[in-house]
Amino acid sequence: MVNRQIQPVRAALKGVFQAPPSKSATHRALVTAALAEGRSLLINPLDSMDTRVTLAGLEAIGVPCGAGRSGWWVDGIPAGMLPGGGTINLGESGTSMRFLAALAGLCHRPVAFTGVGRLPSRPMEELLQVLEAGGAVIQRAADGSALPLAIGSGPNSARGGSLRIQSGRSSQFASALLLTGSRLEGGLDLSLSTDAVSVPYVAMTAAILSRFGVGVVQDGPLRWRVPQGSYSGRTWTVEGDWSSASYLLASAAVAGGSVRVRGLEPGSHQPDAALLPVLIRCGHRVTVEEDEVTVDGQGPTAGFEEDVSSCPDLAPTLAILGLFSREHCEIRSAGILRYKESDRLQLLAENLGRLGRPVEIRGDDLVLPECHGARLEGAEIRTDADHRIAMAFAVAGLVLPGMAIRDAQCVCKSNPGFWAQLERLETGAA
Repeated sequence: MVNRQIQPVRAALKGVFQAPPSKSATHRALVTAALAEGRSLLINPLDSMDTRVTLAGLEAIGVPCGAGRSGWWVDGIPAGMLPGGGTINLGESGTSMRFLAALAGLCHRPVAFTGVGRLPSRPMEELLQVLEAGGAVIQRAADGSALPLAIGSGPNSARGGSLRIQSGRSSQFASALLLTGSRLEGGLDLSLSTDAVSVPYVAMTAAILSRFGVGVVQDGPLRWRVPQGSYSGRTWTVEGDWSSASYLLASAAVAGGSVRVRGLEPGSHQPDAALLPVLIRCGHRVTVEEDEVTVDGQGPTAGFEEDVSSCPDLAPTLAILGLFSREHCEIRSAGILRYKESDRLQLLAENLGRLGRPVEIRGDDLVLPECHGARLEGAEIRTDADHRIAMAFAVAGLVLPGMAIRDAQCVCKSNPGFWAQLERLETGAA
């Protein structure tokens, strides 16, 4: 366990940053490339713990791939069964677990999966049931945990057609099925349950498939169709990550000054682009120019109410905005946070309270009541090795003296360069 002490800034922030590459897009493009015909080259992929798990997972199931000077390459296997037969250590990557499980259902030999930390207890059963219905052979853990697990093809596997996936605990179940839909017999006609969360991430998956030439069609707000067929590999540049950029952009709102982040697509399918209208409603100035976003802090943050069922990864960033608002703030429909790398909803409440901000959990909502008399003080932040908790509360340390982030190395899961970025803000070298 490594602690990171945060130094408050002494002047208004002023900095320009390049957004890290998108973690979500990197995962999806790797799996898409694995089933394409020919070589794909991903330029500017996110090189992080989680994305390295997916890259290594493809290699373990027999897909030639690797990291080169120009980017990450994948030689797809466009027809027939994937070899399989390997063992994949997933670390703590939930995205890798779900996406690679769907690929394993297309493998001639079973693929074994292991993982550490909270991963064995994270939701998986909804996807496994659909894979089994399609003919996959699955060996589950005896105690009902998600891991260890073994998945391979059966005598009548890779059946598609009309499927419905329960999506109330993760959108990644649906994305995993879409990524393999073109390989399924009869293609895929996929419907999500009406309680589906994070639906924009499914739309993001469909958009990346379309970039590779897959004729995916959205047929209603919770339905996608993918025809059976082949598509070709290609060279594709990974866009910047709105989730990682949110901490930098929010820092200008809470600490004052101006922060610009380059490499962000304003029309991105990434749900966390929803931060910008929230910042505007909170009274801060946001400027968008081509692929650059600038936030200028405009004094105290106004109260807000935001539903995060479509953008749950944004909740920690919003919590830090609420920390420094004296007005009533609500982060609504946040129940999905309980199934992340930590019980993120509970950790947000505990850490906000540790800093002196009144807070309560009401059902699936995180409520920060009006508190004009509260005194905020720095403290040691418990992260449970959750990268988004660490990065969000590090932003608070730019204002509050005495802040320390436990398990600081956990940011390598999605943004290995985060502490270098924060140091530039701390020292005014940005």
